[in-house]
Amino acid sequence: MDGELLIDRLAKLGVKTLALMDWTDILCYNAPTEPEKLRNFVKECHKRGMKVLVYFGFQMSERAPEFEAFLDECAAWMKSAPYPYGENPDDYPPKPAQQVYRVCYRSEWRDFVVAGIARLMDEYDIDGVYLDGTGLPSKCYNFHHGCGYEKPDGSHEGTFAIFAGRETLRRIYTVAKSRKPDGQINLHNSGFMLIPVLAWATSYWDGEQLSAKPGTFPLERLPLDMFRTEFMGHQWGVPAEFLHYVLPCPYEDEWAFTLLHDVPVRGYELAQIELWSKLWRVFDAFGRKEAEWLPYWRNGEYVTVQPEGAYVSLYRHPKNGLLAVVSNLSHREAKVTVGLNLKRLGLKGKVVARDALTGEEVQVEKGQFTITLGSFGWKILWVR
Repeated sequence: MDGELLIDRLAKLGVKTLALMDWTDILCYNAPTEPEKLRNFVKECHKRGMKVLVYFGFQMSERAPEFEAFLDECAAWMKSAPYPYGENPDDYPPKPAQQVYRVCYRSEWRDFVVAGIARLMDEYDIDGVYLDGTGLPSKCYNFHHGCGYEKPDGSHEGTFAIFAGRETLRRIYTVAKSRKPDGQINLHNSGFMLIPVLAWATSYWDGEQLSAKPGTFPLERLPLDMFRTEFMGHQWGVPAEFLHYVLPCPYEDEWAFTLLHDVPVRGYELAQIELWSKLWRVFDAFGRKEAEWLPYWRNGEYVTVQPEGAYVSLYRHPKNGLLAVVSNLSHREAKVTVGLNLKRLGLKGKVVARDALTGEEVQVEKGQFTITLGSFGWKILWVR
């Protein structure tokens, strides 16, 4: 990158946390393949003000030294005996290909994971964990650790270890927070909003399940009421991020509906992070944390928007004016007209609006302005 290290570029963009995926060759294991490499990486990130989370998941690998001793007792048995282990080939370079098996957190694997996270924080100074599917209890038939039961007709039924999952997250949270008060537990839990488990996460990442839903238009797969129900995090107090790469639209277009809900789209490529950085800087300059949020479904006394398919969510700051997130979620380009109730919003005198990302001025007449947006186009306007 023109002589600049990627880690330095990320720090300049304002990245504060990195989730490290390939830190061990054994999927979901609790020890690094190259200990000094992990230690140095964490040290260099900390020098630049960035925290490091390492990946843990819901599976055990055949490459783990403990595999044979743990498999029968800890695997989440499926109904398809005599092959009950839910085999799943994992082949994501640079890790070597390996067979992995879903675990149940009612088993002693919970102790293995929690103890491993504690050791990693103590020995490598990591700042928490990214948990892939750890909060999703599958139906388990494994009698070795107390799951499943025999029905009166002699057949067997599985059980869901929801409270074992909660206890696992609670213990991980305790491990992280007792070592670092600002430690993080980032939970990837696509499709399962198990509040007893989610309560012990510091943030969550959701959206992967949408890849299996039908439809070629984003709102066919993800209606707005579904987003408000599952993807916001406001109602249970856990910050949310939306997962990119599953909907039939580019990364930039996904912000058209996530911004309306005060939720970011997590980036994983440099160009995506550069856009994310611009948005962070706008919200920081405006003072988002001190602003009152007025989302599109309850701001009718403050703003109107036309035509159908266009939406506006507002942030109102006591000193810095207004941020208006304007999105066109229809199938076609539209001239979107927004009418602001200036008196209700406390805006006095000459009102000026600018595109918060480009600085371009937008003409406002008597509290009303019109902008042209393509399908899933959006703008953030700073109104003063």
